[in-house]
Amino acid sequence: MVLAVRRKKQHAVRRAIPAFINLWRDGSFMVEEHGLEVMREMQDYDVYIKPKDIWLDLSYAHYEGFLDSEQLRKWKSSYKLLIKKAIKNTKGNRYLSKNPPNTGRIKVLLEMFPDAKFIHIHRNPIEVFLSTQNFYNKMLPPLQLQSISKEEIDLNIQRVYKKIMSDYLNQKELIPSKNLIEVSYDELEENPTAILNRIYETLNFDNYDLASKNFENYIDKLKSYKKILTR
Repeated sequence: MVLAVRRKKQHAVRRAIPAFINLWRDGSFMVEEHGLEVMREMQDYDVYIKPKDIWLDLSYAHYEGFLDSEQLRKWKSSYKLLIKKAIKNTKGNRYLSKNPPNTGRIKVLLEMFPDAKFIHIHRNPIEVFLSTQNFYNKMLPPLQLQSISKEEIDLNIQRVYKKIMSDYLNQKELIPSKNLIEVSYDELEENPTAILNRIYETLNFDNYDLASKNFENYIDKLKSYKKILTR
């Protein structure tokens, strides 16, 4: 999921408006190149080093029985500080964060940013599984410090996907309708310009005309991209 926070006052985050895109292997890279400031948090990258701990890391990331109220308060404070630094360092005016665990943090994120914007890109679960499987098969060997079988990887992918989607579906009703847009991966792939325009209009993002130039350049680069779905 991607979080975008717009700065209304210099380095102010409390009154900023964030937006989120989710999930893994969802085509959200097509949405990122739109003139917003992009920041990928490192919180979920620990699973590449310790792939056996992905379920524990996911549960911790969603605070289920792992964080008490004081720890959660500190996490919120640290996250807001990270956003302030990112906006300041990039000299931008909107924070865009693609971080998969955020997909299941809707309740917590809305407590922090009541006017947060959410962009949910849904895709055929089989394609998500195969794409994620291919991704881990390439990423883990040079990074992992734990041995893990392909069967364990496949099981973890399924468990995490089920958990993430369950959390999203259970919490998305908390989002005001004007702050949520759901689009399919197939739609985005077939007509990215129209979908990006719809996202801007639905969520009331400004400067689409300016951003569309970046869209067109990036979409041209994607024409040579080939998806790899294996089993």
